[in-house]
Amino acid sequence: MAQNPVSLAGHMGKVTKEDLQNDAYKTGWFDMEFTSYEPSFTPRQKKVISSRDFQVVIILGTWCSDSRTQVPRLFKIFSALGISPQITLITTDKTKKVIEPGFVHITAQYVPLIIFRNNKGEDIGEIIETPKKSLEADMTAILKKIK
Repeated sequence: MAQNPVSLAGHMGKVTKEDLQNDAYKTGWFDMEFTSYEPSFTPRQKKVISSRDFQVVIILGTWCSDSRTQVPRLFKIFSALGISPQITLITTDKTKKVIEPGFVHITAQYVPLIIFRNNKGEDIGEIIETPKKSLEADMTAILKKIK
């Protein structure tokens, strides 16, 4: 059942993947990037990403081109690997202030801020704005810290 489009422009707080897919502010941005992105993994990257137990917190702005690129790509990577880590999506406005209870301690100078946590909820690494190499390579380097 399709939801009606809702504008997330200026929204601050938790959202779902479905909210992003139905964002009327930039119609179709999530699905267009998700569909067009082709993840590229080495066998080692597949093994590391698929075999770790982790959580992800993403601070994003639907107004931000990097958020509209990197967030759907991250979901595509998880989909391609057949994994479903716990993902918390929190939108912010252009002030990048995080007001969501339980997450106000997070400072996001740049978005998206993708925080990886171990299964105890401890931060183990982050990707800020854009990956240094690629989402796949940067995520592998972070998740290798989980034994």
